[in-house]
Amino acid sequence: VSLLQLALPEKVFLIRLNQTGITQEMISFLENDEILKAGIGLRDDIKALQKLKRFNADGFVELSTIAKRKGLEVESVKKLAGLLLGFRISKSAQTSNWEAEHYTEKQISYAATDAWVCLKLYSTLMK
Repeated sequence: VSLLQLALPEKVFLIRLNQTGITQEMISFLENDEILKAGIGLRDDIKALQKLKRFNADGFVELSTIAKRKGLEVESVKKLAGLLLGFRISKSAQTSNWEAEHYTEKQISYAATDAWVCLKLYSTLMK
């Protein structure tokens, strides 16, 4: 895991785990059940993070599960965003080098958008 993406309504944080490691503050965040952490494919993400440092994951919400309960068989952020939010996310930077010393503007934009969209998808699915 090279990057941890965190979205708030007005701000996105991109944390370079390959440079910072997982700090005790991050563990507290990842274990806090009062802080929502939404995404798709979270089980694999949590497993990858736990390889770096063990923690008890809490407060995670799998968006594909909520979508499925609403009759939507969509298993990717890109497809769910197109369906529910009406816009397309470019995934061209998705497979780029996330271990690079410096990110390109395209990588930063992709990572920030990916995190922000998950927050918007959660809000939309919960309406």
